[in-house]
Amino acid sequence: MVKALFITGNGGYDKLAWKDAPPLGEVGPNDVVVEVECVGLNFAEIMMRQGLYDLAPKAPFVPGYEGAGYVTEVGTNVTSLAVGDKAVYMIPFGAWQDTVKIDKERVWKMPDNLTFEEAAALPVNYLTAYQLIHDMGGLREGSTVLCHAAAGGVGTAVGQICKLTPDTKLVGTASKGKHDFCKENGYGDLIANYRDGAAWDAEAKKIAPEGYDLVLDSLGGNDTGKAANICRPFGRVVNFGISKALTGETASLPKLAYRVLWGTNKFTGRELMPKNIGILGYHAGYLSTGDEKTLRRVSSTMELLLKLVSEGKLKPVVDTVFPIAKMAAAQKYMTEGKNKAKIVLSIKEKKEEVKEEVKEEVKEEVKEEVKEEEVKEDVKEEVKEEVKVEETEEVKEEVKEEVKEEEKEE
Repeated sequence: MVKALFITGNGGYDKLAWKDAPPLGEVGPNDVVVEVECVGLNFAEIMMRQGLYDLAPKAPFVPGYEGAGYVTEVGTNVTSLAVGDKAVYMIPFGAWQDTVKIDKERVWKMPDNLTFEEAAALPVNYLTAYQLIHDMGGLREGSTVLCHAAAGGVGTAVGQICKLTPDTKLVGTASKGKHDFCKENGYGDLIANYRDGAAWDAEAKKIAPEGYDLVLDSLGGNDTGKAANICRPFGRVVNFGISKALTGETASLPKLAYRVLWGTNKFTGRELMPKNIGILGYHAGYLSTGDEKTLRRVSSTMELLLKLVSEGKLKPVVDTVFPIAKMAAAQKYMTEGKNKAKIVLSIKEKKEEVKEEVKEEVKEEVKEEVKEEEVKEDVKEEVKEEVKVEETEEVKEEVKEEVKEEEKEE
């Protein structure tokens, strides 16, 4: 029986439920089955629950993009993995299950120097960071880069990946209490973020008066326009999120409209031409549902990242590991901006909990069987006694008859 964490509708944390999922079905020639140990949490899944994610299937559905675990079965065409291997995977939806069946192009062998928790922290954040920096951002030696949410999962990956390009000046925005953590992961100058009420763009201009070659914008709204205003010629803004849309447990439509919909800057080619800058958009979710050529590109980037991890050049950072049963607490923790780097959920603990429940059920069944056997034994004894009594009565009758016959003869 497959178990999974479902989003049962749009709303608060009560829309999260751990329950039975449909069977995996027959394993095809290109399939890999993974018994899951850990899964990753992203802003995307929170937005799915709140009804703000346009790619989300109709509820109820199993969300989740990434995870790691043991390979338990492979199809006949699979040569990159074998039963017993540790694997990391990235899929469009359905990652939050205790067992998953995945196409071989979406699952990779884990490097030996990673734990399951670290592996689950890798796919979405590090793939996003690498493609923002290189595929979209065109990072070169000597570039000046600004990244919002520098202490988050993507932000931490950006810090590590930018360090691999010489002479990169990396500036980040983050809550003041997270600045030291950001510096440990490759950032130079840090700016207080919007949560602290800071005018981050004014501070950014002071740090790099000549402007920025690349701004990685996860905020959206009018912050995208601010990012464009601090770019130098040939600079690029890559928008990859609307984290300002998250205001609490449930979506606030007035705040969403004010912060994101009405506040989002609109650009025309004519406006951008004199500035010689580019405004780009990136969405890992749409890439994961792309055509074969797109998926091959995603897969090759993942292979490169895993190589860099195995060489010790990248190391996923995990803030907290929550049991899957505490998903509501994990999402609250992220929404409130308390995490540094990645939040991971352990499914293993839930599986152990289920095993204990099964054990208790079996114990109760055994107890009932023992009781039934004891009752049977009691019945047997009663029958034996009854038989003895009946036999005794029969003997008595026989003796009486014999005595009567003897008296007649006399």
